[in-house]
Amino acid sequence: MNRFDQGSLGVMRQLAGGGLYGLPVYDLVMVTYYNKDIFDRFGVSYPKDGITWEETIELAKKLTRNEDGKQYLGLVVSPAHYIRLNQLSVGAMDPKTEKATLNNEQWKKLFDSVFKAQGNMPDYMKYVTDNKNKMPYKDEFLKTKTLAMFVYLSDLHTANQEVMDQMNWNMATAPVFKDMPKTGTQTYPFFWNIASNSKNKDASMEVLKYLTSDEYQLIVSKRGEMTSLKNADIRKEMGRDMNFNNINYNAVYANTPAASAPRHKFEQIAQKPVENIIAEVVTDKVDVNSALRRVDDDANKALDAEKKK
Repeated sequence: MNRFDQGSLGVMRQLAGGGLYGLPVYDLVMVTYYNKDIFDRFGVSYPKDGITWEETIELAKKLTRNEDGKQYLGLVVSPAHYIRLNQLSVGAMDPKTEKATLNNEQWKKLFDSVFKAQGNMPDYMKYVTDNKNKMPYKDEFLKTKTLAMFVYLSDLHTANQEVMDQMNWNMATAPVFKDMPKTGTQTYPFFWNIASNSKNKDASMEVLKYLTSDEYQLIVSKRGEMTSLKNADIRKEMGRDMNFNNINYNAVYANTPAASAPRHKFEQIAQKPVENIIAEVVTDKVDVNSALRRVDDDANKALDAEKKK
């Protein structure tokens, strides 16, 4: 078991009450994808591994501008993914009490440093408002190509190979907090499990052994996906079989993943109000303190309703 990233195994053990019902075959973290053409257009230096949130926001300010009738945006952080995989390892609810835990200083830090900061620019606010309060996302990076930096799961380039093959892009680590300079986001592992009622458990285990073997994990890495193993030789082969050239795949592994936040089967229900209020925070319709009080209350109501089903 020491072959695996221990953070990934921790996710399963939390969900399974200490058990281990399967093994991680793939893994994901969040990284910063960036469009080099936009940086070059405005003469701004590319982000580097280890860049802080403050430094990233300063880059975003230089890149958020309207030119020739086109609105460029400096930074977008995928809300749902970052809420779930945040570097402070805070969850939206307490698994023991089944109550929301959103109105506290850690969530305030996340909102102030990430979500409020990314949108705290007049052009950005106007863009969200004009877009009917819909936050910018993949389309701005992949289709209109007006987004300079996109903090997203590390499978964006494998899921969109044909599009990104036509882009001038690279990646860096997701921004870090100054007081946590080597802590990346939490991991997002994909487990293959053996069902308790399976009639072919031994055969299933042989398949699982192969999927987690060095041989297969090398294939995973070469096709641009994140291996679930700690093997440095396998990790350094990441992307070898892809068409992309000179990509900083080391960004996926450069930081230590944050510890897994407390997990519960209702966690996403508690997270939903947080996702829903981000556009209001970005456009100054509600301040961060008021937003956290509201989402905490909304999450508790949603949790109560779910428990009554």
